[in-house]
Amino acid sequence: MTAVLCGNDDVAAGVMRAAREAGRRIPGDLSVAGFDDVPVAAFPAPALTMVRLDFGGLGRSCFGLLHRLPDLAAPAPGPCDEPTPIVRESTGPHRGTSG
Repeated sequence: MTAVLCGNDDVAAGVMRAAREAGRRIPGDLSVAGFDDVPVAAFPAPALTMVRLDFGGLGRSCFGLLHRLPDLAAPAPGPCDEPTPIVRESTGPHRGTSG
């Protein structure tokens, strides 16, 4: 395994700690990315790469779709923002495989 995309920042922090305890270098041996982009993600060493998502906008869009179900002729809610990668120090280039 050369990379892990974690479902949230807490899991990513745990993966990074476990990798270090196993003697794996981040990002040299293992790239780690989280999903949330909490403010403290930029402070550990190495700083955690993230995927940022507008959860408030996503919630509003989902509620708008549910609210629209009784009347499908009603206008659909606008799209929410696309997820945004925030590249920091915990990820590196793909190393490829030999053989």
